Amino acid sequence: MDDEERLKLTEKRLKNLSRSGNSLFQLAVRLTVKNIRYFIDQQNKKLLNLPGFARETIMLELTRLKCSKVDGDLEIFEFLLRAFKLLLSPQTKRIELNGLMTFCPEFLKTNKVTEILQLIVVHAPNVQSLIINEKLRLCSSEERNEAATKKMCLAIGKLTKLIHLQLEMYQIYYTDVELICRKLRKLEYLIVRIIPEFDLRIENVEKFKSSFCRLKVFVFGDPRINRSMLTQLCLLHLPNLEILQNYADDSKIGHYDFAPNLTAELQQVVRPALRHLSTDCPCPLKLHEVFPNVSHLRIKMNFRLDRVCDVDPFMHFTKIKSLALIDLPLNKTEELLKKYGKNLTSLRIRHFFEDACSYSFKRIFELCPKLELLGLDGVQMSDDNESITSFAELKHFEWSVMFTDLLAHKQFHLSNILKAPKLEAFSLYSREQFRASDLKMLLVLICNKQILGNLQYLLLDVCPVSRMHNDINDPCFKIFSTLLKNASAFLPKLVDLDVFLKIYGAQEVPSEKRCKYVMEHPSSAFCSEDMAANLGWLGEANLIKFLHAFKVDVTDSHDQGLKTQ
Repeated sequence: MDDEERLKLTEKRLKNLSRSGNSLFQLAVRLTVKNIRYFIDQQNKKLLNLPGFARETIMLELTRLKCSKVDGDLEIFEFLLRAFKLLLSPQTKRIELNGLMTFCPEFLKTNKVTEILQLIVVHAPNVQSLIINEKLRLCSSEERNEAATKKMCLAIGKLTKLIHLQLEMYQIYYTDVELICRKLRKLEYLIVRIIPEFDLRIENVEKFKSSFCRLKVFVFGDPRINRSMLTQLCLLHLPNLEILQNYADDSKIGHYDFAPNLTAELQQVVRPALRHLSTDCPCPLKLHEVFPNVSHLRIKMNFRLDRVCDVDPFMHFTKIKSLALIDLPLNKTEELLKKYGKNLTSLRIRHFFEDACSYSFKRIFELCPKLELLGLDGVQMSDDNESITSFAELKHFEWSVMFTDLLAHKQFHLSNILKAPKLEAFSLYSREQFRASDLKMLLVLICNKQILGNLQYLLLDVCPVSRMHNDINDPCFKIFSTLLKNASAFLPKLVDLDVFLKIYGAQEVPSEKRCKYVMEHPSSAFCSEDMAANLGWLGEANLIKFLHAFKVDVTDSHDQGLKTQ
């Protein structure tokens, strides 16, 4: 089958999937968003006459659109803002701004977010959930526009019905967070980025308690403020907290070093509400006595404290269903899996050091028969080339393949682990070489519909050509490209495909191609000319058409309908 036939199959399959399972109402919502200009041009009457629930649903669909340009598109943004304002109503309960803000040019984002928040205060005062997670690029000076950020925080403080707030677009000061929580008397769920203040002093404990006492989730996981006074005060005085500072099952395990420093004062209390706990090993304290109901446990070996890994303090919990283990020796991992494996639904293992242990898929699934999520990072798998007979209940698999000795040309196998019959999401991060024979096996299995029948999401962040010789005609890349095309055409439930390809350039490669991602993130320059040219340079120009097919509904297909006509 040639590329043209496979592309037609891909587009037809995705179109049918977008229709199947949707009610007439959902289809009407999508049609409204696709033709939003028509409704705006009808003197605003059609949108304003819709009931509040319908307006909110259309607004959520509209604000999930993502710009296909790295620098945004001010014309489309202003038009979307008009539509957004018309869709707000006193019945609006939930607002997400992540997609909408990708259309806003970077230098305007802080002021525009403040403008949007003021619109929400006036037109949707009863909103209960607000999510603003589209992060500014680190180089932006707007991140430190403190005056505008203050206005933004003041506007949020007026949304007195908020229960759920995620504000990760900016870093804000602790004093602003405290002010927001003091004003929002119904707030229970808060995810925020707090500016590190190493000289932070919180002396008024009663004011602290009255501001934060209603929170059940308080996530502010910056590694530079770990073990801070804020963390300690939360542990001492906020008994309702279920999650503090970060999620113990966060996929970015190891990026945060939060470990509660149990002071003598804290050892006298019990915190039965806490569900997510991250801690260092060794730990001489009896954590289960202070946090008896922990269900998600993260343990990190801290070599600065001791070279001896004693896991006994972590062996006495009764409700563990999620484990994240960082840099623990194999025998200690085995002890923990023997203790908790039978009830685990989530397991992450990560190693940062070169002397990482070798693990076995067979052993993991044997000890964890209910496992649904498996994350491996920097872990050598001893049996990836062997047949696997039991996959537990595996639905989500994230695999970050570690660097190995370059001269050893280590290759890894995918065709065995990807036979997991219930697998719905697979993410692979690797700079290692693919094995051509393994990719060919995957090709056959996919074409014969023997594999990945339930896969919905696929992310590949890989180096598709030889890292040692930089042979752009490497046949392995041709097979890899064909694999992506076949997956697009033949995997019946695949709806989301993200691909990042990295090339390690040698001297004969044009300098602009060296160590460069040829595939940008779909929320930015997904269809840029540079990216298309790079795929052409690799001899697979048609691949972009397949990748674009998965993103057309959230980027370019709407541009013509949104541009001024």
